Amino acid sequence: MKTNKKTWVILTLVGLILVGLPIGVFLLGIIEVQREEKAKINRAKLDIKTLDQAVITYRDRHKGLYWPQLLEILAEPDPEDNSPPILNDKTVLVDPWGNPYNYEPASVSPSVEKPKIWSTGPPDKQMMITNFD
Repeated sequence: MKTNKKTWVILTLVGLILVGLPIGVFLLGIIEVQREEKAKINRAKLDIKTLDQAVITYRDRHKGLYWPQLLEILAEPDPEDNSPPILNDKTVLVDPWGNPYNYEPASVSPSVEKPKIWSTGPPDKQMMITNFD
């Protein structure tokens, strides 16, 4: 009778491990995916701050007269004075999900409005990451 009880205990433990292990791996996978998504969102926020600052630098270089019409201009040497690009890394122009950042230049008067820069965020979520409210 003791052998049967030991066998039952061992089989129960093995069964619990066989059921619990896949559940644990599944939960760890979900946590990792959420962590990766949060890292991408944080990177997009940082990229947008970088782009926002680059746009302001561009405007200041041109004495506040106008905003760039395209973000790509920030990654190229200035044709007027051959100054180096404001952005050294063109990868900042694309969000972590592989889409170009959206950009809407400010109005003619820079004191009234600043340019809008945003990402539509993760493809499976209704989320915009912006430099405006």
